[in-house]
Amino acid sequence: MKLMLKSAVAVASLAFVLLACATKEPMTAEPMTAEQKMALIEEHGVLSGEEINSTIVGNTMTGPSVNFPGKTWIEYYAPEGKIMGKWTDDSDKWTGRWTVDGPIMCWDYEGTQYDECNLMKLEDDKVTFLEIVGSAVVSGTLITGNPEQF
Repeated sequence: MKLMLKSAVAVASLAFVLLACATKEPMTAEPMTAEQKMALIEEHGVLSGEEINSTIVGNTMTGPSVNFPGKTWIEYYAPEGKIMGKWTDDSDKWTGRWTVDGPIMCWDYEGTQYDECNLMKLEDDKVTFLEIVGSAVVSGTLITGNPEQF
C-alpha cells in the first residue's frame, strides 16, 4: 500500500512538473521589498543590481555544468537581455533571456526547464551563484566581452 501511494505521489509530481514546463511563464524572482534586497546584499556580500549590470552584462561567463556532469558551458549576456550560450565542446547551442531585479539575476532559457534566479558573488573573475537563501549552487569565471563572438 505504501509503495502504491509513493508511486501515485511520484506520478502526480511528475505530471505537475511537466504541466508547469509546458505552460511556464518567463522566469522572475519572487517580489521583494527594497529593504529585503538590501539585507541580502549586506548579509551575503552579493552583487547589487547596479553591480550586475556593470560587471556581468556585456560580458561572458563559463563554468562546469551542474545538470550535465563533465560538460562546461559558456554564455554571453548581451546588454539588451539576450543570452547566447553553448557547450565548450560545441555540441549544442542555446539562447534565452536574462533579467535583473535588485541583487537577483534570472535566466530564462528557451525550451528548457533549467530556468533559475540567483544571487551572485564576484571575487576577482570568479562568480559564485547563490540560491536566494544564500547557499552556493555553482560557480563560473567571468570573461570580459564576447570572445566567442555570439
